[in-house]
Amino acid sequence: MKKLLILVGVLGVIVVGLVIATFMSINPIIEKAVNTAGPKILLTNVHLDKADVSFMSGSGKLQGLVVGSPKGFSAPQTMKLGAMEVQLDTGSLTKDVIIIEKVLIANPELTYEKSGKLDNFTALLNNVKQTVGGNGGAAAPAKEEAPAESGTGPKVVIRDLLITGAKVNMALTALGGQGMTLTLPDIHLTNIGEESGGATPAEAMQKVLGTLNGEMTTAVTGALGESVKKLQESVKGATDALKEGDASGLQKLGEGLKGIMQ
Repeated sequence: MKKLLILVGVLGVIVVGLVIATFMSINPIIEKAVNTAGPKILLTNVHLDKADVSFMSGSGKLQGLVVGSPKGFSAPQTMKLGAMEVQLDTGSLTKDVIIIEKVLIANPELTYEKSGKLDNFTALLNNVKQTVGGNGGAAAPAKEEAPAESGTGPKVVIRDLLITGAKVNMALTALGGQGMTLTLPDIHLTNIGEESGGATPAEAMQKVLGTLNGEMTTAVTGALGESVKKLQESVKGATDALKEGDASGLQKLGEGLKGIMQ
């Protein structure tokens, strides 16, 4: 009987140790997953500083997530997401489909850069489409080493994703590197991957980035149209003033240009 009690006690210690090990390992696993799979999906630098998610409740934050610029663009980063709030269904963590109940991305800093006819967000989306087209594994550009497939492993369902207060810094070659700052409307997506029984990380990213790219294009197009309108009005006002012999016309034009750049 005494030996049996000792055996039960030892087994209890082992079980507790396994639970503690699992609890302690969830955040390094998340960090490694993001920092390993992210670059393979987006084909650019992706780095997460820290994951702080409770294994018991499934709630927590992902801190310091930064996405670099795609090939051909010079901005230091495309997205700086800061602290993202997440809520996981912990019961799904050992299953084939991981359920993410909530993702909240508040006040992310985005950089819109256009080079020629292509902008950096469209380039990132094209990279993700290339990844999805490779059956979930990120197809590498020619003459580069092909990364391991990211389509193997668990799929995900994202129940609720909200991006709010996104600030967009526009850097346009046509404006000599100057730009404007825009605020995007809230982006709210639900049940990503639900209909297909789970999406690969690349497929989920394609959905999110595709929606973000659409909102970005709409906002930038509207802002540029408004800027062109203001420029035309400034030029007309300056021209009219000069015709009337008012030398302040050029000053007014300069003030108008300055206003557009802000």
